[in-house]
Amino acid sequence: MPETMKPTPTAPPRTGTLVVLLAPDILGGSRGLDALCITISSGLSNIRLLFRIAHAADLELIESLAAFDLPKQVLLAHGISAPDGIAEAVQMPPGSEEADLNELALALSDVVVYDADLGEKNKLVLLAKHLEKLTISLGQALPDLPVIGPSITSGLDPQFPGWLPRGPGFFGRFEQFILELFAFDWQRQDGTADSIAKMKKCLGWSWRPHSYFAPSEWRKLDPDQAAVDDSAPIVARFEALDRSALRGSYLHRDLIWFVHLGAAYAVFLAVYGEIAHAREPNSQHNFWDQVFSSTGFELLVLLLIVALVLSARLARLQDRWTACRLGAEQLRIARMCLPLLMAPPALRDTRDKPRARRPANGTKSIAAHELATVQRIAGHQMRSKDAPPPSDTETAEELTFRALAEGKRAMRDQGLPRVPPDFTSQQAAQWLKFIVTDQAKYHDDNFRKLEHAEKNLHFFTAIFFGVSILGVCGHFIGYSVWLLLSTAVGPAFAAALHGAGTRLGIVHRTALSKKATDDLMSICRDLEDFIAAPSAPEEAWPKLRGLALEAADAMGEENLSWHGLVRRERDVLPA
Repeated sequence: MPETMKPTPTAPPRTGTLVVLLAPDILGGSRGLDALCITISSGLSNIRLLFRIAHAADLELIESLAAFDLPKQVLLAHGISAPDGIAEAVQMPPGSEEADLNELALALSDVVVYDADLGEKNKLVLLAKHLEKLTISLGQALPDLPVIGPSITSGLDPQFPGWLPRGPGFFGRFEQFILELFAFDWQRQDGTADSIAKMKKCLGWSWRPHSYFAPSEWRKLDPDQAAVDDSAPIVARFEALDRSALRGSYLHRDLIWFVHLGAAYAVFLAVYGEIAHAREPNSQHNFWDQVFSSTGFELLVLLLIVALVLSARLARLQDRWTACRLGAEQLRIARMCLPLLMAPPALRDTRDKPRARRPANGTKSIAAHELATVQRIAGHQMRSKDAPPPSDTETAEELTFRALAEGKRAMRDQGLPRVPPDFTSQQAAQWLKFIVTDQAKYHDDNFRKLEHAEKNLHFFTAIFFGVSILGVCGHFIGYSVWLLLSTAVGPAFAAALHGAGTRLGIVHRTALSKKATDDLMSICRDLEDFIAAPSAPEEAWPKLRGLALEAADAMGEENLSWHGLVRRERDVLPA
């Protein structure tokens, strides 16, 4: 039904769970139990206890806290059986080390409780402090849930009200149509038919930005069946970030094409107006004749270009949608890695804010209002009644950290992956290969499409310059209005095509996708060899986790390189 007749959705309330990490070796045993009970009793209702159990004897702590009617999850070192009465318990795979156990436990928790007399030299506490995880001593009150502030997707997610409510059904058509036009017939098989179908789709009624994680059968293949439903925190947050990034990119790339082509069209109108005036130099025109003349339309186009560039800069469109894209891709990696009981590197670092920058003399260079914003984003000392941080004072780096903080929040709310106890390394390898193969195919398609588009873009640029040269040569033979138009408008449109292609980073995106394709295909071949030649679990799991880390690095490196590339280019008026 028409978009204006649809019921207006409302954004869901932003809630979460404070995950408290308890490790018996840093709690002081029975002598610290009373203080621990005081700490847990001081918290709010939205608390989950995450037990990190490194030794079988540590299971007594779970029994000691059985009186607390709170959700409990247990992360066990390999070889330790799950305790009775705990439905959500998972055991680390064979070959894993204590460092792997600690990293996953910290990535999935908000606060670490420890005995100050025992924990200062403990590896877990030292790692927590290195990652700037919030740590509290026994007996201290638990903090409120960290507040990230308004979602980075606010105003961009097409499922909820925001900027330009009709945008989801309009924006993106222009940019995607131009891309498909320049990359026409880029497929190896059925390329012409595929390109025509995609160009028709750009003009169809059903055009909308939709999130994409993997081919539809991923829901059946995902080892963690608690993370396949749309209501699962990690799924819901990924889809919101992915939709928002896609819609934001549509808005931004449409703007880039319109601004550059609009500037060339303004040149055409200016030249055409001068030609018309030269033909009738003594004609009289009133005000409205001027408004509806080529001069009036030229002014309208130029003002519209200025308005679009200014609105994009004021709305921080580029910074916001690129932050959403970075957050979405890191959650994609997390959803791939968590069933293997490992946290992705970018979300393993628990810092929710950028570090304060210092010049050579050692004094802080970050402004006071920026520091206050960073502290609010970190949220460790915030209460729910505090006002959210104002978005217009946040730097691009802070927006990026806020997107990553949303990813970490979703990962912690989701909690431990619920993989079956008989989950084997071969099943894990099949899951990893499924995701990596799909990402390799995406980057390969993206590389070939962009490469084809780049070649045709250069071809049409050369055509415009060729027409201009022919127009100049034609002046030696005789005068023609069309020759004059070609000599002025040809270079303008050639410059517009070149400027838009450069601003969109087509060459760099092509190179990044090519490298990502090569890296991911190499990992796919290693996974095929892994599946074809099974080995003992103690050897298989560490090797598989190494391949998963390589895949996460390849996917993350492409995204981070692209992210940095786009951020260097700011929205400015076309030269």
